[in-house]
Amino acid sequence: MKSKKKEFIDSLINNGMMDNIYGYAYKRCFSKDEAEELCQEIITEVLYALSKNNDISNLNAYIWQIANNTYADHIEKNKNTQSVSYSYDEMLSNINAVYENSMEDNIIERMVDCERLAVIKREISLLSDIYRDVMIMYYLEELPMPIIAQRLDIPENRVKQRLHTARKKIRKEVLYMNTDKTEKNIKLYDLELVWWGGDLFKHDTRNKISSSLLRKNIIISCRSKSKTIQELSEEFDVSLAIMKDEVEQIPEDFLKKTAGGKYIANSLVIDIELQEKVEKLSSDIAKDYFKEVKKYLLAKKDDIMNLPYINPPKSFEYLLWWYLPQFADAIKSRIYNKAEEALKKEGIKKQERKALILCSISDPDDKEYIYTGKNHNGIWNVFNILGQNEEVRINNLQFSKYLTWDKGRFWAGQDFNSFPELAMVFKTIDGLDVNSIDENDKEAAAKALEKGYIRKENGKLYPNITIAPDATERQLTWYKWGSDGNGRNSGNLNELAETAEKYAGKIISELLDVAKEYLPEHLLDLLGTFIQSALHLEFYLMEEGVKDGILYELPETGCTEGIFASVHRAS
Repeated sequence: MKSKKKEFIDSLINNGMMDNIYGYAYKRCFSKDEAEELCQEIITEVLYALSKNNDISNLNAYIWQIANNTYADHIEKNKNTQSVSYSYDEMLSNINAVYENSMEDNIIERMVDCERLAVIKREISLLSDIYRDVMIMYYLEELPMPIIAQRLDIPENRVKQRLHTARKKIRKEVLYMNTDKTEKNIKLYDLELVWWGGDLFKHDTRNKISSSLLRKNIIISCRSKSKTIQELSEEFDVSLAIMKDEVEQIPEDFLKKTAGGKYIANSLVIDIELQEKVEKLSSDIAKDYFKEVKKYLLAKKDDIMNLPYINPPKSFEYLLWWYLPQFADAIKSRIYNKAEEALKKEGIKKQERKALILCSISDPDDKEYIYTGKNHNGIWNVFNILGQNEEVRINNLQFSKYLTWDKGRFWAGQDFNSFPELAMVFKTIDGLDVNSIDENDKEAAAKALEKGYIRKENGKLYPNITIAPDATERQLTWYKWGSDGNGRNSGNLNELAETAEKYAGKIISELLDVAKEYLPEHLLDLLGTFIQSALHLEFYLMEEGVKDGILYELPETGCTEGIFASVHRAS
């Protein structure tokens, strides 16, 4: 059942009650300013009364009784007020003339509904003190203007002036909130959080901007040049109030305050034009590098397949869905080292940060946008499923074009207690007889079968995921870095390592000057992170593998390609 207060507000907005009350006030006052004041006093008194009493049989009579009482009080407070008489036509003419000028202010009156009170409070809190006091007394305490003037010890016309200025300051915010867009036709972009580092369990502020398109675009706007809140307000056609609020909500990991009250991005933000340039460089290098990697992998095929596995890969090609993109690391690790050397020559020192974040600008209207960055989620769990104290690490790749979440991807934070079908993968390593499954595990086994994590053969369940001891994972890591010895730095580097070194030098020479010009000075120490993270070699190696045919077409369901688990002794 609609409350009487809501009914009154609806009648103000939709049924002409505002005109009627203003006409009542205008008929009894000498000036339009005084009529506005009386009109506002009547509305305030009605709202206050309705908030205290909802049991009213005749709302219309109730409103006009309050109007008469308010007018009587108004006469007492304003001795120079006298009644004048207007014809109906004259009254309508006067109402239309003044009401047209007061539409701007009426937006605020319509927000007095209790459901919008929190919004008004937030906006008022952002005004300067001289305006805030007037707004609080008028809208929240619902005091008439003479009382406000008395409290603040200022003339009434000063109260009206401050109230009018405050209304103008928050008018854009009200419109923005009601329409969910700015008055200008401003193009807004999205910000993909594509890479981050640091201890996210202790310090993770990504959620502060993930749900706000405006906050993302503030960061985008400040990516290379510092700006004031006033400049941002004008750029996005949003009131100072909301802009100040939004800026203050952005964590320092993303936006940094500088001298002069300006703000500049504190995370790496790669715009579309620069990303396209980096993507082209990634694609061009991947075409040549893939030939070298393929030749190397085919030569190593027997060595790779003969490594000790707990649950062997179903085929060499199956393993390559996970392994081939890893060879981008051989180049990217060298890029980082070369960038560190360059920074040292430039005299740029590393800065301490709680988090390192890289964002990529994307166009939400671009339906063809494909996320080319690598999401390499790790799951680490210490458990005793295999009969001894071991640590399992599950790594899986995710690319929106090939290895999508609906193809059986895991994600960081999963554990075996809350995700029992994942535990079934390891319970079935030696083959688990279907008839011997514990009653508590049957549902998890069914789900694991449905998702393709495990398979059924001759009445037994087996994992579908490649599982290896840590020694095998280490050997595969040495191979991808171009080392045939017992470690990455053993000195036994092969031709693949030389190729990776060559391409790393090419990338640095092409992107170093661009990056130095593009990044603001306080982010130059993140040069290596910038190039490493923006360079999507993993994706383009996978692209070349698909074109070549060494990576086969993936199944629609039960896809565990791109997933690799290793078992370690718990430290």
